[in-house]
Formats: sequence, structure tokens, C-alpha cells
Amino acid sequence: MFETSDLGKAASWAFASFLFLVSSNVPLLAWGQEGHSIIAEIADQNLSASAKSRVAALLGQNGSLASISSWADDVRDDRPETYNWHFVDVPLAADNYDPSRDCLDSSRGDCAINAIERNRKTLLDPAASPKDKKEALMFLVHFIGDIHQPLHAVGDYRGANDYHVKFFVDPQKRSKQDTNLHAVWDSGLIRATVWDWGAYVRRLQDNWLPGKDLKKLSEGTVVDWMLEAHKAARDTAFKAAVNADLGEDYLALSLPLVDRQLASAGLRLARVLNETFIDSSPQCSTLRNHPLSMNQPLNVGELKLQLIDYKCSGQYDREVADTLASAQAYINMRAGGPNHPAIILDIDETSLSNWPEIIANDFGFIPSGACSLVGPCGDLAWELSAQSLVIAPTLRLFNQAKAKNVKVFFVTGRRDTANLREATEKNLRAVGYDGWEALLMRPPIGTDTFPNAQAFKTAKRAEISKTFTIIANIGDQQSDLVGGYAERVWRVPNPFYYVP
Repeated sequence: MFETSDLGKAASWAFASFLFLVSSNVPLLAWGQEGHSIIAEIADQNLSASAKSRVAALLGQNGSLASISSWADDVRDDRPETYNWHFVDVPLAADNYDPSRDCLDSSRGDCAINAIERNRKTLLDPAASPKDKKEALMFLVHFIGDIHQPLHAVGDYRGANDYHVKFFVDPQKRSKQDTNLHAVWDSGLIRATVWDWGAYVRRLQDNWLPGKDLKKLSEGTVVDWMLEAHKAARDTAFKAAVNADLGEDYLALSLPLVDRQLASAGLRLARVLNETFIDSSPQCSTLRNHPLSMNQPLNVGELKLQLIDYKCSGQYDREVADTLASAQAYINMRAGGPNHPAIILDIDETSLSNWPEIIANDFGFIPSGACSLVGPCGDLAWELSAQSLVIAPTLRLFNQAKAKNVKVFFVTGRRDTANLREATEKNLRAVGYDGWEALLMRPPIGTDTFPNAQAFKTAKRAEISKTFTIIANIGDQQSDLVGGYAERVWRVPNPFYYVP
């Protein structure tokens, strides 16, 4: 029977290939095609122009996220090493994610958490082939959907595949069939509501999404999202007893959560793709692969070619991402520890990239004058244009830190004039940074009593530390990091210029 005590938050999901699966012993694979298509369509409607362009380049102009959203299920039998990538086996009674318990590697793979990160890195890797990137996109779309299905976040009863119940066959609700609780959440709840997934998308657009804080719904980390689904499984999905004959009451309990999980998954998938598919560098020419001789003084011309190769080969982007992944792991670990945790981010070449200006000036520095990206480009004019590009791994770190209730301070050597402050704030928000605690800029020339950038930044950290515990300080120059007042420091690569 259906248990009605402590209804908690409502939940739901989907039930795929119902008639086939209920008549066989084949383990259910994931959301049904309906759920994955709904998530993909919601995501597609919230992609940035850049992300839409990159997705179209990988899938073709006639492709869509919905059309490839169930591909990972299609290849699962042929590629058994991907089997465990669709779920995370967290014990039902647990409140946390423990990789050593929940994401063990085997001949069938590890888990969805690791699979999502691996495929995101492939999409970020300029050296990856278009074929590998297309496959990574198809996996990523599917697995982000999977971790929002409550029973893909539970290991008990094989994700409730071994938890037998009866449930409706279609929206008319005239008949029921023997099935299992996992199948109910994969497709059954959706199929008991509408005939087709497109109607469910319209249902969310008309009745659920309006008035919601979409940015807030998109916040959090992949682990946060999975644990949210795990809690939904415990609080709602398992309100059904084994062998229960589920009816309208269980559907009414579950449907609000189905709506939330589907819509949130779509918004979060869009966020991941928008953060991933940001062009952080202009098109690069053919790599020159110039060797660097170390038995003589560095030749400036050859060094410039080395720097271009370093950037355009993708090595720079990979090293930035690796550095920030380490910082993110520490922030996640420490976020719940001290009172008032905070991080400090430098802006230029840490949070924003000035690569177009750097190339226009042939690695020189031109402080004033007009900016032409054909060259020359005056630094102040460039900063006032608010065209600096996002450094995508830093944006991800920024958003994940906020989701952990860690305050973010920008401390920059940019001068604190009214025009430049306005342009800097505009630039940060335009590329996705929003909701920081404070933007601290160096005083204008003439009122600046600091001897250099290092002294200014150290003083600002000292002020912040009076109220906050600075758990991480991240910059690209040594002058960003020395002077203390932070638990840990991370220096992202920047061989392009030096700031004392």
C-alpha cells in the first residue's frame, strides 16, 4: 500500500519502454526517452548564443540536444564500461557523497559524477577531436539528466529496480501493470500525466517555470544536484511500500517533484554548456612548435611564438583548468568549516582573459590611446570597452563557491575610477559573474599611496580577514598571492606579462 505519513517534498520521474521492460528482467537504463528529451529541450531554450553555435557545430544544423539525449542508453550494451556512468550508488540512509564508497571503479565504469567531469573536460580540451567532443556532449547531456532522477542516486534495491509495484500505463489511468519503482520514476509518472514529452515541456513552460528564480535553480555543483535527488528518493519515492498498488495519491505526491527535477535539470544542463562553450580565445593559426633553446639568452621573437603555441595548443587552458580544479576541491572541503568563509579572485588573466589585447600589442603593454584589435590597443581603452573574455574554469569555481555559501571578493589592480568600475562590473556580469560580495579596485593615480600592486592586495586581504576567513586566494601573479591572510593560494599560469 501507499504510505501517506510525512509526505515531505513531492517527487517524480519517468518510466521508459514500459511495456517491454515490465515483461522482462532487463535492468532499466536511466530516465526514459521522455524525461531526457524534456530536460534537453528545456536546456536548449536556455543556451547562450555561443553555446548554441558550438552545439550546432558538433551535432550539425539539423541536430538538437533532445535528439541525442538518450544516445548513452543506446550504446550501453555495446560499451559495458559505461554501464555505471548513469548513476551513483549512495546508500539510502546516507546524507553525504563518499567517492570511495559510492563511485568505485570497475570493469563497468565508476559513476555519473566522474563521468560528467571527464566529458566536460573533453569538451574544454582544444586538442580533442570533433568526434570525441561530439561523443562527450552526448554523454554529458544524458548523465546530467540521470543524476536528477531520484532513483539514479540510490544504491538500495539496485536503484529500486528490485522494488516491485503496480502503476498506471497511460494518462487515461484505466489500467495498471506490474513494474518496479525505478521504472515508475524513469517514465511512468510522465506517461501517467501526458501522452508525449513535448506536451510536458509546454506544461513546465506554462505552469512551472514562470515566476521562478531560474538563476538560483541553476546554482550548485554536480554533487549538490545528485544529493538533492537522493534526498527526494528518500523523502518521496520510497513512500511506496514494496508490492504497493500505486494510484492517484502517489501520482499527486510525486508530480510536483517530477516537475522540479525535470525543469531544474534542464536549466542546470544549460548552465554547464553555457560555461563550457565560451570562446576564451580567438582563432589560432597553425601551431609553429618552435623549440626553445636554453643554452643562450632567450630570443624574444622565438619566445613569442612559443607563447602563442602554448595558448593555441590548449595546454594553457588545460593547466588553468587543472589548477582551478585543485582550488575547487579545497573550497568544497572547507566551505562548511569556518564562520564566514570567503575566497579572493584576481580579475585579469585569472577571471577575465585579455588575449585579444595581448595579441593586438604583440605581447607589449600600451597603457593609453585608442584600442584597435588589429593593433595597437591601449590598455585603458580596452578595459573600458568591457570586452575581456571569460576564463571558464574560474567562472565555474565562482558559481560553485557561491552555491556553497562562500563569499567571493574580486581584488584587482584596475584603477577605481567611476568609468572603469562601471566597465569592469559590466564586463564581469556580461560573461556570467554575478553576485560577488565586493569588487576592490586600486585607488586612482594621484590618490594611490600603495607602492605597488602587491602592497595594495595584501592590505585588502588584511581588511577582509577581519570579518571573513579567506579559505582561498587565486591569482596569476606572485604579487596577487604573497603577503598572507589566506589559508591556501593558487597561481594560475600566465607567462604573457608580469605585474610586480
